[in-house]
Amino acid sequence: MIDKIKGTLRVSLKVADGRLIIHSVQTFVKGVENVSRKSINQLRICPHLEWAPDHLCDECLTSWSLVGQFLRDRSRAQIYTDPNRALELASVLAFRNGRETCGSCVFCETDFTVQAFSEGTIVRVWQNLGSETTYLNNSSWQWQTDFRYNDVVYSRPGRIRQLYDHEAI
Repeated sequence: MIDKIKGTLRVSLKVADGRLIIHSVQTFVKGVENVSRKSINQLRICPHLEWAPDHLCDECLTSWSLVGQFLRDRSRAQIYTDPNRALELASVLAFRNGRETCGSCVFCETDFTVQAFSEGTIVRVWQNLGSETTYLNNSSWQWQTDFRYNDVVYSRPGRIRQLYDHEAI
């Protein structure tokens, strides 16, 4: 059987500023068909953000200025759109514009980027699992494991990525 598309997953762990950061890179490349939102099918990067092309069509996104505002300003995200759709919105923008699109989850400390082109797509994710405390005392870890948690967590967009890349904020 020939794969329609092929994918790889690379995961790295790093302790930065006393916090365990997970960096994952999922790469999808052309098999017998080009890479698209539909060919990737379903992808979950945290308990709250899922990419499921059937949930969201390009035509559903009628106001690109609001989408852009959502991706840049998490504090006003709920005013504009469902924050659970941040990954889907970023994927639509990445495929439509052909350039990397950044975003983050408002419910846990997760940053992500989607870079899309017809020959391949790269989804990068940075997640903060918190410090060396136990699960019961570590809210960062709890946010990453509970899809029912839907209170907005303040973490500046890009903060986790910056922490991983530079070990300082």
